[in-house]
This record gives sequence, structure tokens and C-alpha cells, in this order.
Amino acid sequence: MLFYIASGDEAYEFWEAGKLGDVKAMKEILDLVPELDLDYHDDDGQTPLLLAVLGHHAKAVQFLPSRGADIEVKGRWPAPAGPEYRASSG
Repeated sequence: MLFYIASGDEAYEFWEAGKLGDVKAMKEILDLVPELDLDYHDDDGQTPLLLAVLGHHAKAVQFLPSRGADIEVKGRWPAPAGPEYRASSG
């Protein structure tokens, strides 16, 4: 598995986009840095998917697995990114 974190700015911006649920920004960053590891934990132990779940950003939560984020990866604070989310999203 390739652990590529973009030169600071892209990685930070990607995690921030996950936190804000900004799918457009995430798409743009992944177009620039397609090898970005979507399951990498930031300094707080959180993945972009976990941040999107915690922020209740359904479109981002749907987008990230479609681009390869693992819904079973747990961050420092495990969140219901898997079955609980699917049950509530209909």
C-alpha cells in the first residue's frame, strides 16, 4: 500500500474538505494527487471519511468510498461509517 501524503497543503486541504463535506474540493485534490491515501490518519487520528461522518456530510460520506476509502478503517474515535450510516441514509 502506498502511503503518500501530498506536500502539506494538498493533504491538509483534503482533510479540511472532508471535515466540511466539500466534495468538489476533494475531487479537485484527488485529480491532482490521485495516489493520496484516503485511509491515512491525520495528527488527531482521523481519516477524511471519519471527519465527513462526524460532520454529517452525507454526500462526502458517499463520495469517499467511491474513490477507495475503506469504510472499516477506524480512527482514534471510531465512528459509525459503515452499517449505521447505510441504515440511516435509506
